Amino acid sequence: MKYVVLSFDDGRKDFYQHALPILKRYHLVATLNIIADFIGKTNLPVFASAGHECMTRREIMECDRYGIEIANHSAKHTNSINDILKGQEKLKSLLGGNRHLGFASPSSEICLENFSMYRNILENNIIAYLRSGNQLRRDGKIHLFMWILYKITKFFHFFYWYNSRNYIDLIKKDCHKKGFFPSVTCNAETDKNSIIRFIDKMPDNNAVILMFHSIVPPNSTTWEADKWYNSTDDFDRICSFCATHDDIQVVTNMQLKDIIVLK
Repeated sequence: MKYVVLSFDDGRKDFYQHALPILKRYHLVATLNIIADFIGKTNLPVFASAGHECMTRREIMECDRYGIEIANHSAKHTNSINDILKGQEKLKSLLGGNRHLGFASPSSEICLENFSMYRNILENNIIAYLRSGNQLRRDGKIHLFMWILYKITKFFHFFYWYNSRNYIDLIKKDCHKKGFFPSVTCNAETDKNSIIRFIDKMPDNNAVILMFHSIVPPNSTTWEADKWYNSTDDFDRICSFCATHDDIQVVTNMQLKDIIVLK
């Protein structure tokens, strides 16, 4: 079995408007990483492709009831321990009960090199896991070169060479058993066929976390406002591929963590 996590950063309005209906169509789940202080805000210039809007409390709760995992993306979109803890408490207050929440690193600034700074909040069960991703400015010249070649050519093998380090081996477990999870960035620079082939090429007993931001229709007024979006058509195609293959299971990040523990 292969496992895929559809992970969405920020809590953008378009997740509720466009991504959630597609997920429901294919009976799939996802992980929604919420910036706690941005809930309900409609004037956020940094989220241009989202029309500057974030989800409301009601919309987040509706997603929660459907089965979307609600996770922490900090209170103000930073990686400080204080901001992580504030985001954790605000989301717990919103969701009610004694929720154990995961955390997704804003801008993927947390990596294995600085992971030790955050080990205490993991080991003390303050957060359930820490999800991060690639960051071009720290990837080194070889990886940067591969990504530039992919952007120019859209040749799948460059995408694969750049991202294959982010496959999560469920047998070896590596750093993932410690609660650290890498992810693959999916945005306007990423061809849907590359994402689908990347999932298809993934070995059995492996998983991949796909990091999305906005999902918008091609006729949207926010189309090409920045690079942090994928089209509704492309996202629908990715979901359709996952839903129609018996050897692929779409899970939340928390479910993936539990699968790793059980294995």
